[in-house]
Amino acid sequence: MKNRLFSILCFAICVHTQAQTIDTASLSSYPPSVIIKVYDVATKVALTSAEQILLADIYKSQEMELSAAILNGNGVTYVDSMKRRNIGYFNSLLTMPRADEYYIKNGGGRAATTARLTADMIQYKYNTDSIMRRYFNDIYGWREIQIERIWQRHTDTTIRNNNLSQIIYVYDSLLSVYHHAAAGGSYLASTFHYLDSVQTLDTSKKGTVARHYYADCMKYPYRSFADVFDSAFNHVFNTPADTLYYACLYGKEIYTHVLTASQLAIAGMVKRDKISSYAVQQISPYIANRERSLALINKLYPDYTPTKDSMVDMIIALYQPPIDSILAKDGNYNNGSQIDIAIKLSLELGLTGDQKDQLQISLDQLNAMKLEYKNENPAGEYDSKVFESERLTNILSTDQYTDVLTSKFYGSATNMAVLDWKELVKNGLEVNFDSSNTHLTLTNYHLATLIAFYRYALSQEEQYLAVRRIQEVMPDQMRLLLERWEYRTPYADTPDLFYQW
Repeated sequence: MKNRLFSILCFAICVHTQAQTIDTASLSSYPPSVIIKVYDVATKVALTSAEQILLADIYKSQEMELSAAILNGNGVTYVDSMKRRNIGYFNSLLTMPRADEYYIKNGGGRAATTARLTADMIQYKYNTDSIMRRYFNDIYGWREIQIERIWQRHTDTTIRNNNLSQIIYVYDSLLSVYHHAAAGGSYLASTFHYLDSVQTLDTSKKGTVARHYYADCMKYPYRSFADVFDSAFNHVFNTPADTLYYACLYGKEIYTHVLTASQLAIAGMVKRDKISSYAVQQISPYIANRERSLALINKLYPDYTPTKDSMVDMIIALYQPPIDSILAKDGNYNNGSQIDIAIKLSLELGLTGDQKDQLQISLDQLNAMKLEYKNENPAGEYDSKVFESERLTNILSTDQYTDVLTSKFYGSATNMAVLDWKELVKNGLEVNFDSSNTHLTLTNYHLATLIAFYRYALSQEEQYLAVRRIQEVMPDQMRLLLERWEYRTPYADTPDLFYQW
């Protein structure tokens, strides 16, 4: 039976080995398990007959030692140490290039699968084209195959981990650049969209622009996506026939209109919707792109036509949803409760599902308390800072709570700094200070004071100490103002705690 099994095994090996055949005659006396192991190596790296026999002897000896250790009751640690020693024997049999060749081929299937699935995930995440997907597939493929090779080859944990750390650092540094480029895919698609809305771009030229765009995104990660696109577009569209696109992208009239229209649109939103500075930062790129697209349409179609009307509708349909989403999410931070702001910033804060649930419960409780208070005191305003301090301190991390308070009070702190500067100028105290630096310094001071006051609202003692510590490092500009008895503190709606310095 044993001889028949060996004959079947050898036949199968001879049929499927193709470029590499093992020495069946020399290996006929070895157990099938040993033959299979030698065959696995021989199909991945060339072995002489002498090397096959030596490898078979090593495998046979290893199997006997391992089985004896297991039957003798040796622990897992001891057995694993023997396995690591056996890897060392294998490495000593082959030269390093040949051993690495085996390890690379042995882990190639896993590495290729991991790279392919990762590239698919990244393409879905960034909505990239096939060009970027191939880039990610190749780079992750190289990364994973090296990790597989190191993991299989090294028996010393320290050496293995050091080599793995080096490989991961090198490839992840490279991949960070590609991820940055992939993140720019949305801007590229949006820009192509409004250019296509005017005149459909040539497909081959569009592909060339995309390749230059992604290459420059990786080469110049510090440049904005808009600047990178301009450079890539100029590289491809550079003939007289492309004058229309030049006028659309770089025309002074278009630029001036976009700048003015964007400022007016944002100013209107700030006044009407009372949106926060954080929302202004988020919404500005969408407003600018929308106004650029509308200006382009008005440039090409000065009079009303059904085509123009259709294009305007298409542009609004593209940009208005994210604009509306930001407006709805912002929801007037200055007047909203801290808990409401935390819920709206759940994505930016990285909140867990449990944190979201607790915040929603707290918000419902707060709204119920406000309603009850309003029923008893129609003209009054419920003071919720103690309740919010207690709830948010328990639910959020220190950094998360700081971000919430910053979002709520940054606008107020900025306004306070503006009033302070005007008062400095009014009293001739501004001569030794730069306006920009003073504005920033006073904004940070007021913001820190407001954050301390509301964070520790649950304990008046902690509240006083926190605010006092900030006042001990009060900016010189603020101290000059407070030394004038007629100067009124900007904290008109808060206790005397703020100016007990």
